[in-house]
Amino acid sequence: MQSFCGRYVVVFNGEIYNYESLRQSIEAKFSFNAWRGTSDTEVLATAIAHWGVEATLPKLNGMFAFAVFDRKARTLTLARDRFGEKPLYYGWSAGSLLFASELKAIRAVPGFAASIEPDAVAGFLRYCYVPTPLSIYQGIFKLEPGKFVIFDAETSPGVIPAPTEYWSASRIAIAATENRLELSDSEAIDIIEQNILRAVELRMHADVPLGAFLSGGIDSSAVVAAMQVRSSRPVKTFCIGFSEGVLTKANTRSKWRIISVPNIQNTLRRLQMLSRSFRTCRACMTSHLLTCRRFRPTWCLVLHAAVFQCRCRGTVVTSSSVATIAILGGRMFGHE
Repeated sequence: MQSFCGRYVVVFNGEIYNYESLRQSIEAKFSFNAWRGTSDTEVLATAIAHWGVEATLPKLNGMFAFAVFDRKARTLTLARDRFGEKPLYYGWSAGSLLFASELKAIRAVPGFAASIEPDAVAGFLRYCYVPTPLSIYQGIFKLEPGKFVIFDAETSPGVIPAPTEYWSASRIAIAATENRLELSDSEAIDIIEQNILRAVELRMHADVPLGAFLSGGIDSSAVVAAMQVRSSRPVKTFCIGFSEGVLTKANTRSKWRIISVPNIQNTLRRLQMLSRSFRTCRACMTSHLLTCRRFRPTWCLVLHAAVFQCRCRGTVVTSSSVATIAILGGRMFGHE
């Protein structure tokens, strides 16, 4: 998308959750009202046109990977969200700069050698994932979360400029330990509740049907409960079940009464998912497993299959609670 002034061209993958408040800030600060639509991409392009890329990035609340070409300065800026929810790969091939959110897009470029990077293989065998900034291919790199990198007309082919950090989780954690809040238990609970409600509400803006994965823990219950508070209709929930009668996420029904979800919309049966969905998700799984920070092939396969089945049932966007678990110090991928 081109900015209103024509100077910037934006290629954007992801979602800006706070785009409405950013839009209001732009209107108030710059008396701007020349909007062409209501998308978050236009708000991003307009924000960059007014503030510049480096000043805009800290204002963004979302998951994203984007490229911005400045026609006047003749620079290309690649940027990734704070936690790296959206991947961004870039590098040189035959004198051309390539960038994409998926390796398969780079692999499809005519003439791309697709040579395997030995250090990436060593990292994968040692850590069960390819460490950033490497990718599985030679000369192609992953932009680290919370960073951006600028290519200008003086950048020689084959040269990778050093990325610039605009946000750091470790820096935020250190600042928090040095400025501790003195709160009672009830005050802390209220703050967490309000933050969860606000975060979930921002993520519920969607142009397609919205649902949630409901597991057997309190994390997904909290997310769905927050969704129900902010929704005037029952929230569609999905669960993975087993026909053998063994322990299953679908067995936990007490929490459904707590969050006032009248019934689970669909129990996704294991054999049905794997038999009907594996061929569909196999291609994306191969790329994902080579870059996944924690290599859990069975878990990843089931998750991709579950997403596919949800879409077949008319729910395009589904919410999960992995981030909630991590932030609150709970279990990760089956580890209690």
